[in-house]
Amino acid sequence: MKKEISKVGEGISFEEIDQILKHAKIIKHRILIEMIYECRLSIDDVLSLKYSDIDLINGELVIKGARIILPLRLVKLLRYYFSCEKNSKYLLETHHGRLSKNAAERIIETISLQAINKPINSADLIKSSPSQHDLLLNQEDCPSIYFDSRMGNLPLVK
Repeated sequence: MKKEISKVGEGISFEEIDQILKHAKIIKHRILIEMIYECRLSIDDVLSLKYSDIDLINGELVIKGARIILPLRLVKLLRYYFSCEKNSKYLLETHHGRLSKNAAERIIETISLQAINKPINSADLIKSSPSQHDLLLNQEDCPSIYFDSRMGNLPLVK
């Protein structure tokens, strides 16, 4: 019997996402991909994140007035990253300043081509990200939960 591939979003399977993450050898690249995929953040939101936006003690980040609980795997990765590199303003910086959107998209495309022989971009990662319902059904990791500080910390459905 032929093994069925679990699909997420527009033709990217969980197995392909796993391969992409395994091929992201540079920690900044892995953080970029995981923030987009796991937290469903736009590439612009990820690139504008500052160290001060992330609270590793509580495992959350604040962006545009919303608190997002980070998956445990991403918290561990960020803790390691923070211990190695915290001399810049933005989370993802190069020697020339903040990482550009074009450079970030090229990173995602290059890693996906190496990993699964298919070019993907940040929009594909967001579309492929499991819904809140899927995360609750498959609790392999901490689900990302969205809170709006103006709504008294009630979960937002996204």
